Amino acid sequence: IMEKGLGDNMPEGVRWTHPAGGMFLWATFPDGIDTRAMFPKSAERNVAYVHGRSFYFDGRGADQARLNFSHASDENIKVGVERLSAVTLEELERVRAEKKVVA
Repeated sequence: IMEKGLGDNMPEGVRWTHPAGGMFLWATFPDGIDTRAMFPKSAERNVAYVHGRSFYFDGRGADQARLNFSHASDENIKVGVERLSAVTLEELERVRAEKKVVA
């Protein structure tokens, strides 16, 4: 359900793992997206994830997030992915606008 939702909704440039089992999916977002900074906007829409920096000791992972698919219902996963996709699109638009201002 989550993989299909990501494929149907996420903006171009977002990649994710295709686990054969387990509880989590690892997502990587386009350059300029900081999942720690994006988290409050996602949380406002009742979507939570663990930002990627939590898994590294050297500062990597700013553009990554761990998504859990083991606890929520299929419907909640569908809605959550749609909401996360909307937040991601807003962040991409913000990053693009900032790049235009700098250029």
